[in-house]
Amino acid sequence: MPSDNRVQENETQSIEDLQSRFQKFSDQKIKVETQRDHAQSELEKLKAEALEQFGSDDLETLKSKLAKMKATNEQKRVDYQTQLDQIEQKLGEIDEQFVDAEMDDE
Repeated sequence: MPSDNRVQENETQSIEDLQSRFQKFSDQKIKVETQRDHAQSELEKLKAEALEQFGSDDLETLKSKLAKMKATNEQKRVDYQTQLDQIEQKLGEIDEQFVDAEMDDE
């Protein structure tokens, strides 16, 4: 008999063995159906949430919106960095002027 507990085609099994095999398949079927039902329920919940938040539950539409959001966020990040660089540069200029003014006073 193979190590994965499969029964060879020509092997004779008792009714008890057959019932046991059937019960395992039945249990497995119930488990898979329960998982499927849970996944379906979760999918419906997420679709409703997406529809409420983003106005669509269509995957391609959501992907497109996500890409636009990422691009907008990246532009905002670039703008923020530019503003901070300008502030830093101006502070450096002010610091230089202050140091120069102190040197002139001495």
